[in-house]
Parts: sequence; structure tokens; C-alpha cells
Amino acid sequence: MMKRACKVSLKFVTDKKQSRIVALLQSYRYAVNEYIKIFWNSKHTRDSVALALLGGSRLSERYKQAALKQAGDMVCRVSTAKRFSIVDS
Repeated sequence: MMKRACKVSLKFVTDKKQSRIVALLQSYRYAVNEYIKIFWNSKHTRDSVALALLGGSRLSERYKQAALKQAGDMVCRVSTAKRFSIVDS
């Protein structure tokens, strides 16, 4: 798996750019939480179906796909942890 990262300094960021970054992060968090709800309520939802369910978002498709993957991984890890904790108990 290849991870992409870009480190930037926010030392000289303007107020306008800072507010745009905050808005992007809020939209991304909202998308991740919505996808978690979708996956949690419907275990067999395909990614393409879940991707289409987030309508009216300001995020680009690339950000939506990243949020979808992150939410899917989180739900999978929690489900796996629950399954192992039940077996260990």
C-alpha cells in the first residue's frame, strides 16, 4: 500500500485560506461519519452504492472515496475487535 502525504507549513496562511481548510476538514469528517452510519446499519452495502448515498456534499469524488475507505476500514476494525472480544470472553 502506498501512502501519500504532503507536509506543509501553515505559518503564513491567511484567514481566508484557514477558513477554507477548516470547512474542508468539517465536510470530510461529516462524510466519514455518514459513511460509518451507512456501513453500520447495512453490513452488505457496496462501496459504489454508499458513495452515491452522500448527496449534496461539497467534497470532490476523490475526497468522498477517501472518506468512504476510511469509514469502511474503521467499521471493519470495530467489527473484528467485537468478534474477537466475544470469543475471548
